[in-house]
Amino acid sequence: MSSHFYTHPAFIVPVALTCFALFWMAIVTLLGNMSGWKAMHARFGLPPGVVAPRGALVSGRVGVVNYNNVLRVASDRFGVYLSVLSLFRSGHPALFIPWNETHTMERKDFLWTKRLRFAVGRPVITMVVLPASLFNGTPMDMKP
Repeated sequence: MSSHFYTHPAFIVPVALTCFALFWMAIVTLLGNMSGWKAMHARFGLPPGVVAPRGALVSGRVGVVNYNNVLRVASDRFGVYLSVLSLFRSGHPALFIPWNETHTMERKDFLWTKRLRFAVGRPVITMVVLPASLFNGTPMDMKP
């Protein structure tokens, strides 16, 4: 009777989990590149040792990619902090975007959702769409 090491569950399970984790990281990194997150990080990445404030967990859009309840957004008098949940961190390092690098703001209201769409960077790196309520009392406050 011949036993094959490659068909034993003690081998298959760790290999399958490792392959899934690598596949997940590749897909999430690809989404970060497609959205413009990588390009934003080149200009607006947080310096090492600086921790972004823990902001609200929201849905939004960066470039062509929708982030449903995985974006952490916080703002202060200097700018807006963007990060994602740790499960999606591959290819999405934390960002700090100064207010003077946001422009072309446009309010998008649909039914009960109020969103703010704005460009990031000069020249434009990408467009970001976030809930308008996050920016009350900031330079991006666009109350009607």
